[in-house]
Amino acid sequence: MPRKGANDPRKGKGASEPPKSTPPLRSDFKYQDRPRRHWIIVQEFGQNGGGCNGGVAKVEIKDDPVDRFFFEKRFDANVMFLVHKEVGLLNQLGDWPGVVKMVDHFIDEKNKKASVYMEYCDAGDLEKVIQDSRKGTRQVHERKIWQWLIELMDTLVYMHRGPEPENDRKVLMYWNSVYHRDIKPGNILLKTDHKAGRVVTKMADFGCSVSAHWTHMVKRDKPEQVSMTSALTPGYDPPEHPEYSGATDVWQVALVIACTCSSIIAPWSKQWPKGQRWDKAAPAGRKYSQKLNKILAWCLTEDQTRRPKPLEISKRAKADYASINLPPDNDPMVIFGREVGQAVQTPQPAFSPGPAFGGQQPNFQGQRPGLDPHAFSDPEIQRMENRGGQYNDFVQDHRSPMPMASMNGILHGGGAYPAYPFEPWYGLSGNAPGRPHDYFSGREPEVTQHFLIIPDSEAIPD
Repeated sequence: MPRKGANDPRKGKGASEPPKSTPPLRSDFKYQDRPRRHWIIVQEFGQNGGGCNGGVAKVEIKDDPVDRFFFEKRFDANVMFLVHKEVGLLNQLGDWPGVVKMVDHFIDEKNKKASVYMEYCDAGDLEKVIQDSRKGTRQVHERKIWQWLIELMDTLVYMHRGPEPENDRKVLMYWNSVYHRDIKPGNILLKTDHKAGRVVTKMADFGCSVSAHWTHMVKRDKPEQVSMTSALTPGYDPPEHPEYSGATDVWQVALVIACTCSSIIAPWSKQWPKGQRWDKAAPAGRKYSQKLNKILAWCLTEDQTRRPKPLEISKRAKADYASINLPPDNDPMVIFGREVGQAVQTPQPAFSPGPAFGGQQPNFQGQRPGLDPHAFSDPEIQRMENRGGQYNDFVQDHRSPMPMASMNGILHGGGAYPAYPFEPWYGLSGNAPGRPHDYFSGREPEVTQHFLIIPDSEAIPD
């Protein structure tokens, strides 16, 4: 029988094995003080007033043979204490297709600067969909609504319970449960997936998210920084606010889908009585099927203890969608599809050539690109603001070079940092089209080892 704690990476060789109820989960992920890639700024979008938003930009990798574009989110110096949390969560969830991919990052503690670099999503976000639907009489095809509901619930299942959600032991022992707490239309990005042949959802902005590990560590080390309340975006606060749990994420996803169907930007809630009323009996509205309205009403059960779990919802939604008789979606690669007499809309290509390959980029000079004034902001810092859409449809689809880590890697802490086969790490120098990044370095990034420790006091999550 092995000695107690023999496999504890924090104690080195010969240490005793920890109790089985509190196994240490070691991750190969390392925080960096310099990005691994040489990033070139293509277009600045500005700071736009977000609570923890230090600026956003469209960027590309120097000498990228595929000539892709990505999105850089910078962190404000005042919220540096949140950066490690968000970067760690993006890494942990990065293998799930329903979460926006982080491809690089850096955290410069000394100069109080940090950024994450993420994939672009070419089809905008659900807030833009709602805004567009309000301009006319268009509505999203019900097949898309069902697909998005199923995708988002499956994403919640992964966030809350990991890759083996029906194995309670593995969830408790090996998964760092994540609660988003600020799911709203602007945080659900859309991307044309040419392999799947349709528009898919990507959950973004984990600045307000919490996890079992983070909550445990902060409670122990910095209890004054722990917020036990749900994040407050007007209208999307659940009935149990200020408390939060996995049921909070369920409420917010269902309400986002209901608002997408009924074209409501700012829904009514107890914390936001100025908002637009929505039908509790038929949240999607009378233009959508009874089955869709019933499942959304079920998800929007006011008593959080009776609200269904994401896995339960996902199973029912898949069964309902398979049995319901809906007309075909003739344009699965565009949001609204064709109206009567309207020509077929050509979807964006999966890879669009940039300037280096002779492609023509849109001219946005003197034109605000439509990023929300509070895009990627933290409602815990700036509350009660009415936020617009984060993305407009100028964004182009460029795939992330991040490979999928193995399931085994995820079970043991999130997997290693992705390898990039086509280019060495350059530092940040050189002259490329556009303005180079402010950071210049010829050395490898300093890294720190990251551990995940699941406390034995954590209950099995929803």
